[in-house]
Amino acid sequence: MWIRVRIFSSFTTLLLVMLVFMLLVVGRVRFELTITAVSRRYPNQLDYRPIETLTTILILLRFNSGSSTGEEMLVGDFSEEEKDGLYKAIYARRDVRSRFTSRPVEDEKLAKILDAAHQAPSVGFSQPWNFILIKNIQTRRRVKESFEQERRRSAQLIKDETERSDKYLSFKLEGIMESAINLCVTYDPSKFGPFVIGRTSIPEAGPYSVCCAIQNLWLAARTEGIGLGWVSILSNDALVEILELPEHVVPVAYLCLGYVDRFAEKPDLETAGWLPRLALDDVIYFEKWAGAGSNDGRWDGTREAVRAYGRSPRS
Repeated sequence: MWIRVRIFSSFTTLLLVMLVFMLLVVGRVRFELTITAVSRRYPNQLDYRPIETLTTILILLRFNSGSSTGEEMLVGDFSEEEKDGLYKAIYARRDVRSRFTSRPVEDEKLAKILDAAHQAPSVGFSQPWNFILIKNIQTRRRVKESFEQERRRSAQLIKDETERSDKYLSFKLEGIMESAINLCVTYDPSKFGPFVIGRTSIPEAGPYSVCCAIQNLWLAARTEGIGLGWVSILSNDALVEILELPEHVVPVAYLCLGYVDRFAEKPDLETAGWLPRLALDDVIYFEKWAGAGSNDGRWDGTREAVRAYGRSPRS
């Protein structure tokens, strides 16, 4: 009898061991598949640092229980270092118009930057942008001619202010011929049909979405050490003709992209004294325009924090 009990106990233990082993194997497969899937969608975000065996088992058990998805487990929050990197890119971003070098932009980096732009938010998930990459010298010369015409035309608006007009004309405001790549970002309202969620009341949400993609592109380029300048002194009609855009497609931005020898510490126009940097508390209102009716104390802490940021050297 004792022998039978012992055999049964050993058999039960063996079954439990096999069950745990199968659970771990299946969980590990699912875990690795999730890592693969998430790493493809979020490159360079996963952390493969070794973790303790017990931690691994707990993660696998939680994963198999269905209490959390792979993305929730693996993407997680940003570390302090990652947060600092994002803010550094934001504060160090510059509208580059000069100092472009002859170094070509690597194909892999260009694709990476464009993919970052393509991950931007868009109204109704319409993704209404397209990116036209330009290296052809003749095309760029025609765009440069449009710039020169528009700059002379805009200078007429301040022709009575001789000093200001001369200063405006002295600025280097584009890098069309010097940059490695020109890039036109367009808006296509026809993507996914006429009905787009969120665009029916505010049609401008479509072009605003394109601007989100441009900002993504700008910040991604800065983190790769690549300069980007937005040339807005151009005729959209000229761009439509030069780039042979369909009638319904609207050019939103013409960008100059390339490596530079250095990034300026401050925006060029701020350094030149064309316009001052506004303080943060000059552009923030509470509850209503100009903050009318918001003196009940609810925003006192935020007001003080905003003023403190306005006094910080970083601003």
